[in-house]
Amino acid sequence: MLLFFFIGGVFLSYVSSYFPFLSFLLIGVFLLFLLKNKNFLAISFLIFGFIYPFLRADSQPEDIHDTIRADVIFLSSEPSLSSDFKYRVKIRKCSPEPCPSEVRLYFDKYIEPGTEAEVFMKLKLKNYGLVPGIYARPYCKAIPIEIKIKKVSKDIRWTVEKQREKLNDLFERIFNEKAAGLSKALITGAKDVDPDLRESFRKTGLSHLLTISGTHFGLLFFLFFRITKRIISFLPYRVFHRLTTEVSINFISVIIVVPFLTWYFVISGMDIPAFRAFIMAILFVSGLMIERRYYWLAGLLIAATIILIIEPYSFSDLSFLLSFSAVFFIGLWFRQFKKEHDSTEGILKKRLIVPFINTFFISLSATLGTLPLILYFFHYLPLTGILSNILITPLVCFVLLPLLLFFSFFYLLTGHLILKDLLEGIINFVIKIVELFASFKYSEITVLPFPVVVLLALYFFLILFLLLNRLRYFYLAFFIIIILFLTIRTDRTPQITFLDVGQGDSTVIELPDGRTVVIDTGKSGIETSAYLRYRGKRTIDVLILTHPHPDHTGGLRLLKENFKIKEIWDNGFLLYPEDLRDIPRRALKRGDYISARGYSFYVLHPYQGFYTSGDRYSYENNTSLVLKAIINGVSVLFTGDIEREAEADILYLGEILNSDILKIPHHGSRYSTYKNFFELISPEFAIISAGARNPYGHPHREVLNSLKDSNVFITSSTGTIKILLKGNLYVKLYKDFRLVETRSLLVEISNIKNLFRTF
Repeated sequence: MLLFFFIGGVFLSYVSSYFPFLSFLLIGVFLLFLLKNKNFLAISFLIFGFIYPFLRADSQPEDIHDTIRADVIFLSSEPSLSSDFKYRVKIRKCSPEPCPSEVRLYFDKYIEPGTEAEVFMKLKLKNYGLVPGIYARPYCKAIPIEIKIKKVSKDIRWTVEKQREKLNDLFERIFNEKAAGLSKALITGAKDVDPDLRESFRKTGLSHLLTISGTHFGLLFFLFFRITKRIISFLPYRVFHRLTTEVSINFISVIIVVPFLTWYFVISGMDIPAFRAFIMAILFVSGLMIERRYYWLAGLLIAATIILIIEPYSFSDLSFLLSFSAVFFIGLWFRQFKKEHDSTEGILKKRLIVPFINTFFISLSATLGTLPLILYFFHYLPLTGILSNILITPLVCFVLLPLLLFFSFFYLLTGHLILKDLLEGIINFVIKIVELFASFKYSEITVLPFPVVVLLALYFFLILFLLLNRLRYFYLAFFIIIILFLTIRTDRTPQITFLDVGQGDSTVIELPDGRTVVIDTGKSGIETSAYLRYRGKRTIDVLILTHPHPDHTGGLRLLKENFKIKEIWDNGFLLYPEDLRDIPRRALKRGDYISARGYSFYVLHPYQGFYTSGDRYSYENNTSLVLKAIINGVSVLFTGDIEREAEADILYLGEILNSDILKIPHHGSRYSTYKNFFELISPEFAIISAGARNPYGHPHREVLNSLKDSNVFITSSTGTIKILLKGNLYVKLYKDFRLVETRSLLVEISNIKNLFRTF
């Protein structure tokens, strides 16, 4: 119980950044209650839990210098698109300080794991724009200027890391691409699973199998525990009696199994999410195996405490929330229902029916326990999720994973391959079953965003259903009704969303007929992908690429991997890689006109015969597609990166340029500041897409002066900007919908309001 107060203190410390007055009020209430009961030990745990995260606070990424000289150790490597290798490195010391906590170093030469080196490197903070649906943390991208190798460590950790690389190479060599990706995901924790296969796992609610999690460790523990217990029971009576005189057979089995699970954790790469899952599963399942009613809860609290001591702000990490909720609800099921099924009479029923029922309810409870988080963060309901988890998860964790582990261990030990054909057959069978489930037309239902309070309500009713006998099914009915309401909601409001993609461009248009148009992708496509999923989109009806610069087209490949793109429109000057040429393409020019009920698009630029006096870069900017969209009577002008030359060239179009909303060209550059152009358009709203602290000084003062009669919004200061196109134009700024760290009561009240609304 004391650990509960420590965890509660850490949680209140975390939320105090956003709700300081409410948090201190709750701390005061708890302290008064504990003082009244003279529970001074609990008070000390609560207070220590509250102050501990402040003692562990790291430097902010924004404080990091552009270049540093550092002593580093290379942890692991993986292939990279921009370089031959991407390394995770740990910085031991650096000059000048502070040292970045998470660094990914890109280098074109192979360096062994465990190599210690002095590196002079250039750092760039890789942050994500303020876009709903983005939950990743910022990190530092490092490009080495000079590397001096000091030594290569030979200790056991780096030997294991080399073994991981050896297994990855083996899987790629002996299996097809999909089978190799799945094998690496299950054994070494590699992330390079075939995109189509990853999407199939996502649709069927099996994404957790592609990330080493509590499911893997928990079910492996359960399997190995049962096998070990059965083997011990066959020992000679004298040996068996001596072993079990002091301790139970369950305890002995746990002690024997833990080293096997530890080896799996080590070979999987020992990432933080895997560590969380390992600790949580080991302690939780050990509690279950000891067969004391609340030992599983004690194990779970110990695991959570260990994790929070290592990473105090794990409450903000989605993998922690998913792992914790899954094992917590499995534990609640064991507490509430297991005895009913274990009382089944008859050996045949106990050996055949009870294991099946247990497997079913383990899958069901884990699915229900994580379902609210999946709905909230991933915006879809996997309709085949329960069935696929019941059929495929045991097949993977009870059959495929143990065989792969044995295969890998034997290969590393002897250098010989065994069971290769059997493994390949099982892997391909699993892939076919997953793809079959994913091929069902209604394998998933998209879910629109909903407020945090709805997420809390779902968990409230689910916990009451599992804990209380009275009115149990009344609470279950409320849980189901909320989910049904979330899945049947629709939003056909026409809207334009200008995404904060840093120093780049990307816009999402949701049209009156339900179609989705994306204009440009940003540099990486990460923000665009995240927002489309946030809105429950799986298809891009039209992707418009204004010109070939990477800050507008760099995310094309990622969008293709994650969405069905029906058609691409461009200016006719883009060249596509071989793997992107299968998407239907339409080259637009001035005079083209596309319309449907409620909206139309006019192409105003470029035209055949247009020339510019600048260099190639300026030419590509000046030949950007310029489109005017009229949606529900609202006119919007999209201008790409055109500069003054192109602006002056299209001025003669006259009043047709006049628009309610103007997407300012070239991120607000002074080279795109033609005052007559802005005066002719005379927009009510002007949108500038520019990166925070960008090195170009965008937007420039000249641009802002030219727009003094318009309402100007800049993504670098407001985050993503949404304009609802119904009646009077209504603007939403994402910064107004986010929880903000504060010490102000007024801002805290705004944070509380944001718990009840969505962007």
